[in-house]
Amino acid sequence: MFVNNLLKRNNYNLILSFLSAIIFVYIILFEFILPINQILPRPSILIESIPSIFKDYSFVNNYFFTLSIIYLNFIVSYFLIKVFFPLIFSISIQFKKLEQLFLFTNYFLPIFFIFLFNIWFDNSIWGEIIFIFALVMGLLKTEIFCYSKKVKEEYIFSAKSLGLTQKELINKVIWKSFQPQLYKVFTKNHFLIWTYTLFYEFINKSGGLGKQFYLSTKYDDLVVIILLVTFLILTLFVFNFLMKKIKIKFFFWENLDE
Repeated sequence: MFVNNLLKRNNYNLILSFLSAIIFVYIILFEFILPINQILPRPSILIESIPSIFKDYSFVNNYFFTLSIIYLNFIVSYFLIKVFFPLIFSISIQFKKLEQLFLFTNYFLPIFFIFLFNIWFDNSIWGEIIFIFALVMGLLKTEIFCYSKKVKEEYIFSAKSLGLTQKELINKVIWKSFQPQLYKVFTKNHFLIWTYTLFYEFINKSGGLGKQFYLSTKYDDLVVIILLVTFLILTLFVFNFLMKKIKIKFFFWENLDE
């Protein structure tokens, strides 16, 4: 545990050092050595342009729109899975071959469904909500089907020796075993879900940061694109950090056999 924490801390320090080096080189190179160029804008211009993305691009509204779409779907999906876990788990045990069907869905890229949703919902925000919700729920259900046979047997034997019913066994023991694994779905696919959300908003123009990327590319506004990417990197870094803290506090045990 100590070694893992040390490695994680070193990884964070390495990432921060790498980003700091890039920023330093960018400032020196494009602010002082190449102040006039056709490659990247000067850092001073980026700073001066920050107010414009809040005023002209409604950054705050679009930022929290995308943020709420992703993280509210995380919360709602998790609690829905919790409610229906006994049913999903029972189906995964009774119909074991369905695991192969869920694994087969890995070959279907969600990008194709984004274009389908564009036909079905146009730029409606409900299309985006349904798409992200279906994506997250699919990942969670796949995890249950793939790991339904990996619950540690000693926990099941202990629960049965205490006289727990089948329903109590699933709700109190097996669900508890699955919680860290299901939460890992969010941390493992965090960047991927952000990517598909931005793609959806970019292609279908439903709103959010993806639509801002679309408008900035449409008007060849490189400054806004760089600022959006910067805000996006900071957001992912902060939420990755927060999600790892949540895991340490609430989902710190590992009860599934790998």
